[in-house]
Amino acid sequence: IEAVSTSSEFTHGAIVHLIEAMQSVQKELESHGHSLPVEKIRRKWNNLIVTYKRVKDRSSLCGGQTKTSWEYFE
Repeated sequence: IEAVSTSSEFTHGAIVHLIEAMQSVQKELESHGHSLPVEKIRRKWNNLIVTYKRVKDRSSLCGGQTKTSWEYFE
């Protein structure tokens, strides 16, 4: 059983797997011709999440009946 840090829900093993997963994402993008540093990938992912939440919140304010025009929403 791995100890959980008091400041995080991530164990040491989970952090190592997260780092490996980010490197895998970077390698996957590179294999498709997109050479990007991990930091840019992380920022893009975070920006996509923020935008998704904003679009979703706006949609729910309109009763969920408004169709979003953001191409990545689905």
